[in-house]
Amino acid sequence: MPAGAVYTLADDGLSSPWRGLCWVNPPYDDTRTWLQRLADHGEGIALVFARTDTKWFHEAAKSADLVCFTSGRIKFIDGRTMQPGGSPGAGSVFLAWGATAAAALGASGLGLCFHLDSISG
Repeated sequence: MPAGAVYTLADDGLSSPWRGLCWVNPPYDDTRTWLQRLADHGEGIALVFARTDTKWFHEAAKSADLVCFTSGRIKFIDGRTMQPGGSPGAGSVFLAWGATAAAALGASGLGLCFHLDSISG
């Protein structure tokens, strides 16, 4: 299903209204703020670097309903050419908030997933 709204670099996605299930691929220089906004919203999936040693990762993972470490590096498609682009220089992780997002991510087969309600930290 196509997105009901899309915010691009030209938009201010942090102050724009978020409705329903959201997808967030935050800018690397402000990951914490975007993940906190998604956690507060409570329904969605974020794709970020698997920087498990950072404070923002621990904050987000504690509040997420599901964490999914990708199996291998993600292959991106260049939005301008629609051709395969490069892959990031580090592994990635998906974080899901809300039952719908967690169920979809858990069934995706994208990697190793953990429901965090049974893990303490």
